[in-house]
Amino acid sequence: MNAKNFNIYTIKAENIDAIKAAFFADNFTKHKLKPRHKTQESSTGFAPVLSLELDEKGALMHDIGGAIVFKVAQEKAVIKTSAIDLDAAKAIGKIPDIDRAGQYEVKNRIRAEHIAQAKTELFAWWGWFDYTAGLLFVGANGVTSDEIIAKLREGLDGLPVTLIKTQNDPGQVLTNICRDPQAGGEAVETPAGFYAMQIAMGEHVKLKGLESSEITLKGAGAEIIATAIDWGYCVANADIVVNGRVSLKIDDKLQIKNFKTIDGQVSPGEIEESDDELANQLANWQAGAFLTINEARILAKTLVSVMGAGGGVDLIKGESPPGANLNLTYK
Repeated sequence: MNAKNFNIYTIKAENIDAIKAAFFADNFTKHKLKPRHKTQESSTGFAPVLSLELDEKGALMHDIGGAIVFKVAQEKAVIKTSAIDLDAAKAIGKIPDIDRAGQYEVKNRIRAEHIAQAKTELFAWWGWFDYTAGLLFVGANGVTSDEIIAKLREGLDGLPVTLIKTQNDPGQVLTNICRDPQAGGEAVETPAGFYAMQIAMGEHVKLKGLESSEITLKGAGAEIIATAIDWGYCVANADIVVNGRVSLKIDDKLQIKNFKTIDGQVSPGEIEESDDELANQLANWQAGAFLTINEARILAKTLVSVMGAGGGVDLIKGESPPGANLNLTYK
């Protein structure tokens, strides 16, 4: 499950059971991805989580590790705005005394022609509803994340979620950690057996000033970063290491990028080999998905712990489900 970039949304406790039931009500089938028609610039819908080789039923969701995994796909016409503008300008130049409305109509016609003749490119994004923690993870940032939320709301007939919020400003907290590593919290072993509540800075830090000036530092020493902060700069985004287990890039809006586990620190455990190659592939996918879901859950809890609960984030509670030590065997 490739989910390097994602946004985290929170769900109120009283809505979790209803949303979980909606996921399993087979509503996604009505919103399954359909091939893009030549008149469409794009077509978006839910796609089978696994390949048909691994899941001949083509299920649109899988329940694993206390979360429901889904995939949203999009077929999109490959067009170039510059080529459309050039062709539109040529067409408009041949029409004398054309008004603004006429120009707009010509440009739309040229755009439609390009879309009809365009090749189609396929995109896909992972996501999962973590009903154990009351969180929704959407494997995209920015506008794409908003589009996926809109598609989920269609499939679930509504989805009351809000972006994760913290009591303290994330950019200021990251700035404080740059100045004083102890601000990142202390490592604490929880009953579930993982270390939580610690954020350490990585090599790459991007700082922003009061007048939109920016400084990007890579491999700079703590003294240089501290000096820039004393000049009035604060962290816009940075590479961080969470609990010594995962590394990622995070910005002052809590958008996650380049999320990955640290080699030697996190493992899905031993996976029993089978004579069936497809069974082995499925077992490896399940183990990887479980690992991603569990580590993302720990990440959310850590962000809340270090940055302070706010906007309903204090509803993130409960330990990971059985098997959270990641020593899983799939048969």
